[in-house]
Amino acid sequence: MESIDHLFLTCSFSCRLWEELSREIGIEWQNPQSLRTWMEQAAAISCGNKRNLLFKAGLLALLWALWGERNQRIFKEIDNTWQEIWESTKRNVGLTLHGHKEFVRWSWQQWQGNWYDFC
Repeated sequence: MESIDHLFLTCSFSCRLWEELSREIGIEWQNPQSLRTWMEQAAAISCGNKRNLLFKAGLLALLWALWGERNQRIFKEIDNTWQEIWESTKRNVGLTLHGHKEFVRWSWQQWQGNWYDFC
């Protein structure tokens, strides 16, 4: 049976995406077993202004992407790879933050590259 914790945190597909976000931003992130703990940990993380913004925008974008992927699989029988979800998430974060003063000089290539190199 699907649970919210499994969908967003503990299934191997979700775990791979959270690992990618952590690697991309260069922060330590232990994936908790409950969404409540996850939210508490996410709220407590402070890792410099750019990284903090990227991390929090990435968290929200990944939650949205995981929910969308779940619906695609159930209702449209379409399965995306974790890499496709990750690239889509990076695009969405880039579109969300591109006008923010911390990122106004970032090129589109930087948004598609490794964020850690630019923080």
